[in-house]
Amino acid sequence: MIRVLIVEDEPPIARVISRMIGELYPAFTVAGCEINGKDALEHMRREPVDLVVTDIRMPVMDGLKLMEALKRDWPDCMAAVLSGHQDFAYAQTALRLGAFDYLLKPISRDKLHELLRRAQEAHNRRLMQKAVASWRSGKEAAVTDAPFSAGTYYALILALAGHWPSIPDDAHSPGAVFWQANDPDALIGNLTGPSSNAITFVGRAAAERVFLLENTAPNHASLLAQTLFARLARLSELPKTLCLMPGPLNFTDIGRGIRIARERVYKQTGLCRSALLWEPETDDKGGAPPELPPKPLVEALLVRNSEQIRRAVDAAVDTAISNDMTQIAFERFLETVIYDRRLSFESKALKYELGESVLGAASPGALKAGLTQIFKLYSLGEGKAELNSLVKRIELYLSTHYAEDITTETLSAKFGFVPSYLSKVFRRQTGKSPTEYLTDLRIERAKSLMETRNDLLVRDVALLVGFNDPHYFSKLFRKMTGLLPSQYQDEVLKRPSL
Repeated sequence: MIRVLIVEDEPPIARVISRMIGELYPAFTVAGCEINGKDALEHMRREPVDLVVTDIRMPVMDGLKLMEALKRDWPDCMAAVLSGHQDFAYAQTALRLGAFDYLLKPISRDKLHELLRRAQEAHNRRLMQKAVASWRSGKEAAVTDAPFSAGTYYALILALAGHWPSIPDDAHSPGAVFWQANDPDALIGNLTGPSSNAITFVGRAAAERVFLLENTAPNHASLLAQTLFARLARLSELPKTLCLMPGPLNFTDIGRGIRIARERVYKQTGLCRSALLWEPETDDKGGAPPELPPKPLVEALLVRNSEQIRRAVDAAVDTAISNDMTQIAFERFLETVIYDRRLSFESKALKYELGESVLGAASPGALKAGLTQIFKLYSLGEGKAELNSLVKRIELYLSTHYAEDITTETLSAKFGFVPSYLSKVFRRQTGKSPTEYLTDLRIERAKSLMETRNDLLVRDVALLVGFNDPHYFSKLFRKMTGLLPSQYQDEVLKRPSL
């Protein structure tokens, strides 16, 4: 229940409001009535409420001072003010202090009903935000308020873009990038009918999104999941795994539902393959999936033959995909290889590298290339030295070719590494992606030019450091330095000459 405290120095008005609240909205209960702000604060200390409906002009402590105290000590408590027409200026002040809304006297049933409706929505949103924080940490939601269980139920879709993040940080994975480019709210927004409401939020991983479909019948939820799955598939070739919990789920069941869906996605995410999973589970194929023999890849690593390593990796990936192997099963296969006693790998570091490569693979070809590169480096026993050398060579190339059109694909073609792996290696060594490093380099070169060449126009500077769009250059320059290029030039001119 949503608890309400009425603060009004005229008891007959307070009784009318209390009676109307009980008649209009069963989800609200009046916890008490007080005649001034001081008594209201004492009530809040004894028994906090969710909504305070307060008059403005009252003895001892008026409504505005009460509002200040509520904002300071009970920031989650909503407040609505009562005012006469002559007190409208006070109502405006109350709104600036954070009042949820105001009601003009005499109080209309319709206006009070609308205020309570909006208060319930705001209250539910606040509870949902708290619950989301709990769900993201994998805990049960500690929210059991009646507004969610009284006539409100949910279907749930958990969506993973790309592979399951088996490493701690997936912030730069293809799946995370996918959701940055494709707004989940927009994707689900026009799929829900007029009687449904979709709520989306980030899951525990950057590549994971959760869709809550409010008051959606199970059969309609199934249709929405299929439509969403098809829409996501059309957006990119990146594999997507969706798990539907059709419901109906009460609000307090959602945390458990997310954990069940996440466990299913973890177990069933395919290798470079999209899938729409259902709960309860109906897609059990029966029996354990076929295992990959590690011998061909182990032998290739033992003889340190680059071509043999490539063929063994290609064969392993092709076999895994043709057998519909899950990602987790394929990663167990890789662990079996690297923990072979005949190989003297630094297993922990290599396992992390391989996990990154699987996570960053948007296609079978990218997975093959990434795994082959890693195994070649480690099989020669020069993994770290080789990677350090690679980063130094990329830095040198960027510092001498910064004015040219350079992309991660450009660097991939020049240095022979797939773009995703190259970016990860570079970020691990420098703290920046190649694109970020290049941008910083260009801005620093631009500053140097403006400090030594006061005859150059802004557009000339932009072109000289590799920006074809002077407006974009100016916007980026301001973001990184706090000044527009023209302002920076003015600052340079004001400096004393040496």
